[in-house]
Amino acid sequence: MKELGTLCNIDKPMHSHIGRHTAATYLLNRSVPMEMVAKVLEHTTTKQTRHYAKLLDKTVFDEFKKLM
Repeated sequence: MKELGTLCNIDKPMHSHIGRHTAATYLLNRSVPMEMVAKVLEHTTTKQTRHYAKLLDKTVFDEFKKLM
């Protein structure tokens, strides 16, 4: 993670937690089911995974559009 941060000129501390959080958020925003993301992260329950569920405004808007 630190090497990637250096290559991308990111001057924030880089560690594995950031990678996990980014991957989980990306997958959830691409409509991958919470249960599958939990398995990828090796969580025993989806309660742990919900911590990563920060959906982008666009994702929420798109879901509402589907309902209409």
